Amino acid sequence: YITWRLVENNVHHLSADFQHQKKIFTNFISQEESSHLYDTRWRHCVEVCNYHLGFALGSLFARQKLSQETRNEMEDIVNSIRRTLINRLPWLQWLDETTKSHLQTLIIDMNSEIGFPEFITDVDRLNSYYYYFNVYADRYFMNVMNGYVDKRRRSFSQLYNDIGTEYWDDDLLPQRTIINYNAIYNSLTLSTGIVQSPLFMGHGLTRSYLMGSFGTLIFRNYFEY
Repeated sequence: YITWRLVENNVHHLSADFQHQKKIFTNFISQEESSHLYDTRWRHCVEVCNYHLGFALGSLFARQKLSQETRNEMEDIVNSIRRTLINRLPWLQWLDETTKSHLQTLIIDMNSEIGFPEFITDVDRLNSYYYYFNVYADRYFMNVMNGYVDKRRRSFSQLYNDIGTEYWDDDLLPQRTIINYNAIYNSLTLSTGIVQSPLFMGHGLTRSYLMGSFGTLIFRNYFEY
């Protein structure tokens, strides 16, 4: 059973012959005829690289697509929302004073990660992040398996180490379009991808436009929790 699950979950990394047999099996089980095979090979390769080497690709993307000036503008919007929330807390009559005090502390202490984690702009630190990920030029499937092992290793290492304030979830890659609030770490993450056109087209836009589009998304993600 374990062997079957391993093969079944990784057929998409094999050649078209294997994928075709998987399609026949899936159609038989579901009793539905599907002509869809899998993504084209180039798209599949990009997705695999993005999954296993996401921060390496994110470093290339962030260097080209996000300036420090834009990061500062994003930080200013977050801080503006933070100040507004704190100023309005006293007017919320449906909250008792203890809850208001706790909520104010959370808002003040909330960590905001803007654009990308700093370590991806440092070649040495980025290399260190992938130090245990062995890649071979002629062993594609082994590279995929090594990538899974490396991800598990980093996940388990968090059980024994203090993640600190620089922790950045490796699912929240700079190239993705993400605004995410993590209630456990009281951390708000805004990716580089979310500040691209058409949502956030950089300087020259009015403050009301940015607060109406970008600010609304931040506010909604924060108060979902």
